Amino acid sequence: MHRHLHGILALLLVTLVWGTTFPAMKDLTGHFSAVWSILVRFAVAALLLSPFLWRARAADLRSGAILGGLPLISGMIVSQWNSERRPAAALAPE
Repeated sequence: MHRHLHGILALLLVTLVWGTTFPAMKDLTGHFSAVWSILVRFAVAALLLSPFLWRARAADLRSGAILGGLPLISGMIVSQWNSERRPAAALAPE
């Protein structure tokens, strides 16, 4: 039961963080362009995840850069561009 409770609390925390990103990104786009806010998001994520890259193989890093580079970044830019033009409530999943 103890692990089950930890799982539920972790899920609630993720839901809380996920739900706050929509209004936060909407507010951020009022101050920065979509490309700049995506750059900041990816830089923070890269910094937080960099300790896990020490054991990665070069081929894995190369594949990850190719698969995550253009498609993910372009998708994030389009999403951020959309959030500049729509209210945050309309962007949140139901």
